[in-house]
Amino acid sequence: MLLNSSFENKIIPVQILIVNYGQWSATLNFIYSLKNQSIEIVVLDNFFSDNCRKKNKKIINQIKLLDVKIIEFNHNFGYLGAPIEYLKIKESKLFKWTIISNNDLILDYGSVIDTINNAIKRDSDIWSIAPSVKEESGKELNPYFQKPLTKYKKNAFKIYYINFLLAKFIQFLRKLFLPEKIENSKYEEYIFAQNGAIFILKNDLIKKITEEGLLSFLYGEEILISELIKRNSKKIFFTSSLRFTHKHSLSTGEGFSQFKFKWMKLAYKNSLKKGYKFYS
Repeated sequence: MLLNSSFENKIIPVQILIVNYGQWSATLNFIYSLKNQSIEIVVLDNFFSDNCRKKNKKIINQIKLLDVKIIEFNHNFGYLGAPIEYLKIKESKLFKWTIISNNDLILDYGSVIDTINNAIKRDSDIWSIAPSVKEESGKELNPYFQKPLTKYKKNAFKIYYINFLLAKFIQFLRKLFLPEKIENSKYEEYIFAQNGAIFILKNDLIKKITEEGLLSFLYGEEILISELIKRNSKKIFFTSSLRFTHKHSLSTGEGFSQFKFKWMKLAYKNSLKKGYKFYS
């Protein structure tokens, strides 16, 4: 079963770069869900462990048989860092759009190509497409933020990022008094920021990301992409015509940890240093 067309037969305008960190079974399941999509599929393995690769050799061979390219890094470049590193060495002019995604996703419905074509017809200023991304609980992760943050929310984040224990306490209070709602995502609109589980990016934006550099090893992708799009007077478009299910934090682990807080806070601080308007 071929998941993507060969270069000899057809020019493929879209590529997806799936970032893997040792969870080969999840990666294979995601690839299977993409079976009817005419896109180039590349797996970027950030988990530089020979033991892990040997242990998962059977699954890795299954993926290769599906005409999927696997790039094995000998260094962990982080979630957005791995695609940027790959694109530095890989000529990608063939592709007009690049999808960057976690591996803990399953495509539920919709056509990637049709979604991109419809966005292009709608507005040439769209640089990023945010699909519907549902957690297994049914919670919708997009839009990340529909509108720019209010002064109240920006001040709340200042308090949140003072230290880990305070952040954890705030999260506890939020869950206690503001339970998460299962949102209706049957609509389309321009939004301020999208969730980082999957990005569908025009290659003009990919170039800007490479030039700008990352905010941190992990996290901050939503801030960076939102900033670059607004800086260049472009748009993020949310659509529910393409939907994924997300198994939350498969790579970084469930729950809120000091490890996660460290990188989230670094992205926050660096965005302020660079003068990004997201939080300031």
